[in-house]
Amino acid sequence: MLHTVGSPQVSARATAPAAVVITLGASTGQRDLTKTLLSRLPVFEWGSLAALEMLLDFPNTLAILDVRAPATAQDIQRRVSALRLAASVTVLVPADVSATRLFEAGATNVLSRDLPLRELGARLEADRRWLSVPPQRHQWETAETHDRLSEWSEWGLQGSQRVLLRLFLERPGPFCINDLRRLLGAADRPLSLRTMRYRMERVEPLLAQFDLTLRRNYVWGCDSYEVVPVDDRSGAFRPPMMWAPFRKMKMA
Repeated sequence: MLHTVGSPQVSARATAPAAVVITLGASTGQRDLTKTLLSRLPVFEWGSLAALEMLLDFPNTLAILDVRAPATAQDIQRRVSALRLAASVTVLVPADVSATRLFEAGATNVLSRDLPLRELGARLEADRRWLSVPPQRHQWETAETHDRLSEWSEWGLQGSQRVLLRLFLERPGPFCINDLRRLLGAADRPLSLRTMRYRMERVEPLLAQFDLTLRRNYVWGCDSYEVVPVDDRSGAFRPPMMWAPFRKMKMA
């Protein structure tokens, strides 16, 4: 059985879920594990910003990607590559899906959905124990960044921008733009390249509040980005016009 545990990352009273379940596809023709083994865990559909924020709130929480509908190995591989930006990922797949490409994409573990419930639960609990060691904070993640994010959220910072900014500040890069498109897109389609770049431009002025910027690494077919200090200008975004209400904000 997976249990809820305390986490020092958010507050002394906050509790971290043992894992966060993200489903891919309807459970037609497959047993619905969210009604049995996973019934006590928070369950979200792919594309949920609430799921991503929960994983960011508790960095040592396991993400369980439950593939409940037929999908190609390539599609699942791309989902794993995207979701691992936010958390360690264990994938539950139909028995006929090969695990090799999913491990290559960064999965922590790959388990068959057809395993006996007791064995499947024990394996998931083992994955959770392995992740229970508190992670090291990323170099840009400080008390100041948390305070600023809370303040900006109260001012109306949009969910997708908040998630994107937290990824850049709290997770090590580089970040493949195609992974970000899938992570922030819907289950049936990723964000368009134009939309993704626009959202990144909207985040750039916020990073500037911490004397940080995005550096673009050009790779044919898959550009990636990493957060660097503003004095490292090589390959950096051209600073866009700052947008209200952040135009007049300055570092304290």
